[in-house]
Amino acid sequence: MKRRNYIKSVGGIALTPALTLTDTDGGTDTDTAEEFDRVAISQTRISPEEFKRRTPRIIGHNLGLEVEFDESDFTQGKHIQAFYQKTHPVLRIKYFEASDGEQIWVNAGGIIYEPYSMVNAAEFIQFFHEQVDFEQVWMTRSSYNYQQYTIGDWSAVTQDDLSRDGESTVAVIDGERIDFDSRGERQKRVRDEIVKRIFP
Repeated sequence: MKRRNYIKSVGGIALTPALTLTDTDGGTDTDTAEEFDRVAISQTRISPEEFKRRTPRIIGHNLGLEVEFDESDFTQGKHIQAFYQKTHPVLRIKYFEASDGEQIWVNAGGIIYEPYSMVNAAEFIQFFHEQVDFEQVWMTRSSYNYQQYTIGDWSAVTQDDLSRDGESTVAVIDGERIDFDSRGERQKRVRDEIVKRIFP
């Protein structure tokens, strides 16, 4: 499926062609990768080296998105971001060495997903990229921006307040305006709606 992402800004509208993801290839032995996938991320601690070794190097063989690592060192440990796309929608897997809870999250177009394995993380990026039409609108005369996620005839629009102390909790999901108690609650609802539509 070919689609474009529309990013509205002061200079007008920029069109960014979106790639289609097909396969996942971590560049490691298949049996080893499958065995690792059976171990839930939440049940084991992963070192920075193991995270980088298990992160798929390419998602999509034909139009493949190649990973680009961005590492930061903190007193508590390493923070690694595995970027597959830095333009909208940003697609990345995030790793925190010192996290007391989950070490690994996926961020796709501002949607946070907690994968149960590295293969599942790659699947979420692939399915999101294949099936979700994403549009981001920046309001030039205010501090608001909007994200729209569309899957078939379903859509969700979220509003963010980018002012210093702003936090917006509003969303329009499938035509219904909803005011949530927090931004986190809103994002979780949108994520859950997306997950149940993109996974087979």
